[in-house]
Amino acid sequence: MFQSTPAGVLASGWLEVSMKDRLGSNAIFSATPGDGSPRPAKVLESRNALEWGETDLELVLSVDNLYRSIAMGSTLTVECSGVTDGTHLSIPREALLTLAGGHFVYAVNGDFLTRTPVKLGASGSARVEVVDGLLAGDQVVQKGAMALWMIEMQAINGGDLCCPAAGHK
Repeated sequence: MFQSTPAGVLASGWLEVSMKDRLGSNAIFSATPGDGSPRPAKVLESRNALEWGETDLELVLSVDNLYRSIAMGSTLTVECSGVTDGTHLSIPREALLTLAGGHFVYAVNGDFLTRTPVKLGASGSARVEVVDGLLAGDQVVQKGAMALWMIEMQAINGGDLCCPAAGHK
């Protein structure tokens, strides 16, 4: 936070320039200070950060501070929902499996679950954007991805087929 106003505080932060096109009119920002209570935030200005080779975008946000509980110099965690333009998918963070070889999800493939590589975009505390690897309508396991990976490793080492989707035989 760098400035206090009667209506709230002004804060600035950085975002990858590649995300700029996804910040449409449906983007909703919230800022959470140290007390853990999220507040609405509004983008007042965005500008390229030329001194960093134009790889980052500076956002100036107005954050509600009705009870003056955000002190000057405070750190805020800012999240944005509604970022996608309808061409990108998002999944629950619990569905994501991060391994040395990359990011994966378990997708339903007939009667089986298949570990599928995915490329990620924006992420928040609850959801992660998938920009490649899934199609609209694909079903993924939403929780327990790490447990399924452990079962898969055991099955591969034991020679069994992995991961029936129905009944977990």
